[in-house]
Amino acid sequence: MSIVELPGNTSVSRVGIDGRISFPRLGSFQAGGQDIEALQEEMNLATAGNVLSVFSPVGERYEVVLDGSSIFLEIVAYRPVYMTGDVSQRGPVQYVPGLTVRTALASAGGASEVPVMFETAVMAAPRLRAEYRVLALEHAKAVVDLWEIDAILSGNPDLERPDPSTVAIDADAFS
Repeated sequence: MSIVELPGNTSVSRVGIDGRISFPRLGSFQAGGQDIEALQEEMNLATAGNVLSVFSPVGERYEVVLDGSSIFLEIVAYRPVYMTGDVSQRGPVQYVPGLTVRTALASAGGASEVPVMFETAVMAAPRLRAEYRVLALEHAKAVVDLWEIDAILSGNPDLERPDPSTVAIDADAFS
């Protein structure tokens, strides 16, 4: 934002999450939902006649009266949009007016050759197979431990062994 009566004195402010923008000595304005020209007009109307006290470079104080056409606004930067999902480079893409989904996708490196979910499943398969083997052996050991405890507690060393079908070991898992 710049004020005609204060050359070289510009102010930069961000639009907040609530859609409002604030400038020192001028106040807060609703920016969300309107274009920059409408916001500029609203600010000029709201501040017309306001008196601003300023100091010259040599320290002299003087007053400036805003005349209703003193304020000029310019968009310095836009917030980025974030690309996620099956794209080559996830993360922020700088927004510029006219940005389309197609150009944002291209800026993110395009669609991923291999969908993320498929890639994750393919990469996870060996790890999951190994975890299954470990858990199957732990389960078999737990079944045998329970059988041994039952034999001790019952005082029957000839207690029937557990049914092999209760053990979750698949011989193919170890091939």
